[in-house]
Amino acid sequence: MTSISRIVKIGDTDISSYVEWGPHRTKGAGRRVKTSPIIGGNRAVVWQEGRDPLTLKAGLIFRPDLADQIGDEDEITALIDDLAGDQETDRLYFGRADRFAVVHGSVGDTEIAPAAGGAGIIRKTAKFWAEAAELYADDADEWDVVEVFFPYTQTTGFSNLGNIESGLYSLEIDAGAGLDNLAMSFLLGATTMSTIAITPHLMEDELLVIDRFGQITQTYADDFAVDKFSEDKYASASATVSGGKLVITTSGYAAYQLDGHWPLVAGGLVVTFTPTETGTGEAFLEASVDGGVSWLEVSKNSRWVGGAENKIYVPQAEGHVEVLIRWRCDSGITSVAIDDLEIHQERYVSSSLVPKIPVGATYKVSLAAEEDADSYIDLSTEAGDNIITENSDTLYWPYNPNLSILATWRNRYNP
Repeated sequence: MTSISRIVKIGDTDISSYVEWGPHRTKGAGRRVKTSPIIGGNRAVVWQEGRDPLTLKAGLIFRPDLADQIGDEDEITALIDDLAGDQETDRLYFGRADRFAVVHGSVGDTEIAPAAGGAGIIRKTAKFWAEAAELYADDADEWDVVEVFFPYTQTTGFSNLGNIESGLYSLEIDAGAGLDNLAMSFLLGATTMSTIAITPHLMEDELLVIDRFGQITQTYADDFAVDKFSEDKYASASATVSGGKLVITTSGYAAYQLDGHWPLVAGGLVVTFTPTETGTGEAFLEASVDGGVSWLEVSKNSRWVGGAENKIYVPQAEGHVEVLIRWRCDSGITSVAIDDLEIHQERYVSSSLVPKIPVGATYKVSLAAEEDADSYIDLSTEAGDNIITENSDTLYWPYNPNLSILATWRNRYNP
């Protein structure tokens, strides 16, 4: 039996001794309903508008006159103020030790009352806001695999023992040598219950994460220690990897294709890089939302800080599923060297399209994808004397040693 205790924790930090009252719900997590009476009758039109967010308030008390509480006020206040809704770290446990809400936090309304020694008793009010009107089980069930061939299906499946129909808490995929046409399904036995197309392409070592709401983030990084660029680029001219940098020379360019099935959100494309310029002239970061027919200026070297990390938002990408970005040098500049590149994408998926497991059901996760062609090994060269042929044709076998998958399930509950 799961133990239940009346505690208040933020992550692993127990703040129960500082909570004078609460947390109390000030809103949620009930359904929001609107009504409109029909004139001349005893009926009304009633419709639902989803659920209000779970909102909580608690009273905090600090005794700086006590030696073991010196400095605790600042520590606990900062801990709550820093809560920003991260599903892995920003967890509030209240009332039950086995369930948590993912929350944002804030502390205010300070009052100071006299106490022995003149230090005073400090009272503050803490507020917590959860984006979802639900609690998550502290115990998680994980499916963690590496170096698999597609399609690949879970052996035992995930069981929904909560009281809400739910999707995965998270799905993390490191693409290794690269993947194409990645999709996820829930299976009941051999029957496909629901499917979502995740992305048409992941570049080498690109990390894709689907969060508890089904929203997709993708992060691609290249420090140019090895030449991934020649495989991951969309197109280039006068651009090569040299000395641990991507070097683009006069009138050259280097372009990447960011392809997806789902639109990029506002602020959902951020490019971070460290540039070093030689010569005079102009270099540009540009974006195209029409397949490269036209290019829009995002930023240029007069606004870059040479030798330092530059983080640039690409506002032109909002709402588009496919975007090209490129660095381009004009005819006057000698070269631009790019180091420590990171491309971060956030894509919106309608929650109604996210595969879910009904309450009481057990479904298996199944992933389908095509291995990037560069991850195939030629058995005639790798297997030595054990060459495998069929009708005199050499066979190739997909090999993606850095591919990894981590699916996490947590039961969900109406609070």
